[in-house]
Amino acid sequence: MGFQKGHTINVGKKHSVETINKISNSKIGHICSEETKEKIKNSLYGNIPWNKGIKMPDEYGESRKSVDNPNWKGGKYYRTGYVYMYKPEHPHCNYHGYVNEHRLVMEESIGRYLEPEEVVHHINMITDDNVLENLELFSNNSEHLKAHHKN
Repeated sequence: MGFQKGHTINVGKKHSVETINKISNSKIGHICSEETKEKIKNSLYGNIPWNKGIKMPDEYGESRKSVDNPNWKGGKYYRTGYVYMYKPEHPHCNYHGYVNEHRLVMEESIGRYLEPEEVVHHINMITDDNVLENLELFSNNSEHLKAHHKN
């Protein structure tokens, strides 16, 4: 696989066929030394300037989500009007380990996990008001939408 004379690699700069082949062959199947591989690995996994080359511990990801972190607020956060609780053991948690609080309240009330297609409706339309009296369970979103259209 070679290039014909006159092809350009950089805009406006012409190279000879030999130079083009050297450049293309140097990038294909390049094998790094063990030292270079270690440098690349360190640069990707923690040896970054702000921490002066100190590698972060493997459990860093988990310690960010626990009481050990000084910013820990009890595993509760608000987003788009809804309250989320940190429950990584829950079968329907998101990939960060959080579940909608209104779903947890309803599950506690009925004594089982909700199915993914079941919908919990806020009767007064205030999505962070998660008291049981304000919640209504629908078997699917179709039933939920029908209730919205009745009102």
